[in-house]
Amino acid sequence: MGLVNLHTHSEFSFYGSLIRIEDLVGFCAFHGYSGAALTDTLSTYGFFELTKLCEREKLKPVYGIEIFVIGDSGLNRYPILLIAQNTNGMRNLFKLNTIAHHLGFKKKSYAVTLDILKKFSGGLAVLLEAEIVMNIRDMTYLKRVRDRYTDIFGERCFLEMNYTGLKKVSAMKELIDVNNTLGLTPVASCEARYFPGDKDAFVFLNGHRLRTHSGTERGFPIDLDSDYVLKKPDELRQVFKNHPDYLENAEKLVESIDIRFDLMSFKIPSFNKNPNKLREMCKSRCARMKLGKEYDERLMYELSIIEDLGLQNFFLIVWDIARFMRKSKIPYGWGRGSSVSSLVLYLLGVTKVNPVENNLMFERFLNPGRKQLPDVDIDVCWRRRHEVFEYLASRFGPLNVAHLSAIDRMMARSCIREISKVFRLNKQKLEKLLSIIPYSFTSEILIPRLIDDNPVLNVLYRNDAEIKHFLDIAKKIEGIAGHTSVHAGGVMILPGGISRYASMEHSRDGHQVAELTKDDLEDTGFIKIDVLGLRFITIIYDTMKLAHIKKIRANDPAAYELLWDGDTTGIFQLESGGMKTLLEKIRPDTVPRLCDVISLYRPGPTRSGMTDEYVRRHRKETEFTVDKHIAHITKDTYGLFVYQEQVLAIAHDIAGMSWARADKLRKALSNRTPAQIMELKEEFLKGCAENRIETDYAENLFAILMDFGRYGFNKSHAMAYAYAAYSGAFLKAHYSREFFICSLNNNLDFISRLNEYLNDVKMHRLEILPIDVNKSDLYFKPEENDIRAGLALVKYLGKKTAKAIAAERMLNGPYGDLIDFYIRMRDKGINIKSAEYLVKSGAFDTLGRHSRTELLSALPQLFGLSADNLKAVRESREPSLFNDNSAHITIEDLLQKIGSDDDQNGFRTDLEMEMESTDLFLTHHPLDRFAEDMAEFRVDKIIDSRYLEQVSIIAYFYKLRVIRTKREKEHMAFGMFSDTTGILEAIIFPAVYNEYSKILKNNAVYLAKGRMEEGKLIVEELFLFERIIRDEI
Repeated sequence: MGLVNLHTHSEFSFYGSLIRIEDLVGFCAFHGYSGAALTDTLSTYGFFELTKLCEREKLKPVYGIEIFVIGDSGLNRYPILLIAQNTNGMRNLFKLNTIAHHLGFKKKSYAVTLDILKKFSGGLAVLLEAEIVMNIRDMTYLKRVRDRYTDIFGERCFLEMNYTGLKKVSAMKELIDVNNTLGLTPVASCEARYFPGDKDAFVFLNGHRLRTHSGTERGFPIDLDSDYVLKKPDELRQVFKNHPDYLENAEKLVESIDIRFDLMSFKIPSFNKNPNKLREMCKSRCARMKLGKEYDERLMYELSIIEDLGLQNFFLIVWDIARFMRKSKIPYGWGRGSSVSSLVLYLLGVTKVNPVENNLMFERFLNPGRKQLPDVDIDVCWRRRHEVFEYLASRFGPLNVAHLSAIDRMMARSCIREISKVFRLNKQKLEKLLSIIPYSFTSEILIPRLIDDNPVLNVLYRNDAEIKHFLDIAKKIEGIAGHTSVHAGGVMILPGGISRYASMEHSRDGHQVAELTKDDLEDTGFIKIDVLGLRFITIIYDTMKLAHIKKIRANDPAAYELLWDGDTTGIFQLESGGMKTLLEKIRPDTVPRLCDVISLYRPGPTRSGMTDEYVRRHRKETEFTVDKHIAHITKDTYGLFVYQEQVLAIAHDIAGMSWARADKLRKALSNRTPAQIMELKEEFLKGCAENRIETDYAENLFAILMDFGRYGFNKSHAMAYAYAAYSGAFLKAHYSREFFICSLNNNLDFISRLNEYLNDVKMHRLEILPIDVNKSDLYFKPEENDIRAGLALVKYLGKKTAKAIAAERMLNGPYGDLIDFYIRMRDKGINIKSAEYLVKSGAFDTLGRHSRTELLSALPQLFGLSADNLKAVRESREPSLFNDNSAHITIEDLLQKIGSDDDQNGFRTDLEMEMESTDLFLTHHPLDRFAEDMAEFRVDKIIDSRYLEQVSIIAYFYKLRVIRTKREKEHMAFGMFSDTTGILEAIIFPAVYNEYSKILKNNAVYLAKGRMEEGKLIVEELFLFERIIRDEI
């Protein structure tokens, strides 16, 4: 028998442990444990990773969970450990955790009742400690506790002798004495939450846990005076040297575990019993499309691999999803990922890019040596994505379909920001650290590298004891699992029920979410399909519908000219300033060349210089030769390695590696795994030698792959997006007004993007007509040759009321004035707040001579009319010979005060009201009057700020908010900057605020300089632009 520590928490106890599962399994393997146990709090997230790693290290995985049960008194909640002993126990573990999360979602308490525990107790062992220790002086109570659990679990009920340091010794002695009466079987454990040397960091992580999970069982108190270090086997034996039977009992419990947790066999629902159904469908479609011999050969090749791997039903399931979307008229994209390379999927209508015509490599998607299911990802209309999920649930059963989870980790900046609150780091020091730590979208660990490489941080670390202490803590916490969210599009289908392999949680909108991630399902036999809602797909569909066209014309000169001009705002993948510049340089005249552009505009190729070299070769600004051995692979990219498929082709064609081994090399180069790379290099060189390739040449070729292989992009993926981008360019070139309308309507929730698109509309000499209660519908719409803004833009109005305004107008005619509007809409959702913002938006500007200020003054009087008065007013306005006009009132009658403004001030006031009511400058922008002056300044645009570290902008400042800091009681400010390309949140810290407070005001134009942090501008310098152009600065 072998030893396993039965009580171990990993990072998936979420702020309750610093132990990563990979490190846990490595520790257990290195120090001679026979297995590795995982007993996270209300979490089974680590089970797949534990299974894979234990199989690699030849250890026995022990699956457990810490769950909470309502105590005998019915008042308190006590943690217990449940250990799965067989497959049935594993499933019950998942079910109990699912129920606990359901209770947490509904009742804000995760604790289950004993009846629930009894119902799903089969195949489980229970380890008791907390309820007994916390009531150790009440033997009558303890006997009831014992009886409750032994009635359910019998001999599978154990007393956990959980040693957590010297402080626990006296309690454990009492526990031993009590157990002489209770007679439970004791098992040894040492609760583990961190590795040696990490206790200081865990203290602060636990502090963050208590801040995050206060009020629920996830915030269960942990005694920080105890020792939760992960112990070696010899240390565990030393702890229990006087009670070897406790260790023996633990070993017997582990020995009794017999679980078959199969991750690798393909788990595909039986979709069609005819094994030839897929072949028949594809051959029929290929013949109908008259594609020719080359396609027949490619089809037979693909089908042979698919059939050898037994994947026919998998492909039919994906076809069925596409068939449903076509039948339901749900727009979906050209494809995504390596699945675009499959002719079978193209014939089935799942993808829309011809893989033969575009020279796409099927082996990047599927090869004979693949041991896991391939990935098929589908971009769908963002408004109707939920229909696809609903269809999958109805087609395969709601218990067999679930969304995947995503793990949000505490990366460098969030780690420093959150842990500083517990550490109580000086605010100025925090700001200094945040100014050094870059914002990153990757999972790269930054803090240790930055301490070494960044001279400013290095000096701070060496010279400031508090910062050194803080960063030493942060280094240990950075990258730890923080919380979970729903994966953007991942959905899994599992015949026989998800609960056989995972616990379930509820998303905020009530959807089932499996405690599994996309990474968990990598290299397994589980069906995972990415159904990603993409707004650009909807924009293309909506534009074609509005323009009354059914096809995108291929090779259209106007579309390519638009790309060459960099006129790509609103076009998927092509919107950034750097991309526009690259388009102008390369001037793509085919979709494959556009595919190159999309693949080259990424950090790796750009930083390495490959993008610039491609441009020089494309423009014939430099001489180059394409190596004869690899010319057939790299001639289209001027001898450069741009695509992952090129790495595959070289490994297969030049080194003679199998497709499976070539794909392994591709992954190793992409992930930069040295051990695998060296192993595969030997195989690569040996294969080259067998193919009579000179050793020096082969060494050099592999070195090139090492340099550029990690930058390689998925050509199939890029090609699908190139077709989507070309389609957008075609529509924008020929149907610009329709394209703009649909782009605006599909981005109403993104104010910065709307500002950018509105500016682009004006650049194309189209006018945005203002909101008008007599002309606007819910959304933007065409009106004559221009675009009318919609009522949905008005804050506090709501879509339901906006629809009612348009419907009432359609039914009973235009509104006469504000009073008529109120009479007709009073019972249909309008209130004084929504009416106020309608007035501010200019929605009543065409209904009379009164200014917005006057109408706003009239609103309280109008809404203050009694029901009887309102009825009389309504009747007085209805045409009749017998009306009593004495009840008739006008705006003048309602006004308490009539003011007047000069034109310039009125114009600016209306602009400010427009911004206040919609967060947009619809008709004009305050910067318009500075256009000529601004042309003399080289400044950044807000749209490009997200790609910059330091920015300098000329922008309109509004939404100023000044606060006092809690600790130092200093003033600081927040606000928004707007230019014609977007909006940007600004933070002005105390030191800068003190310097510029005298010129800081709302609704003014500034030249602002500062640094970007997490998408916000940290202002460092500020100048009133009007004073600059008057030469006052």
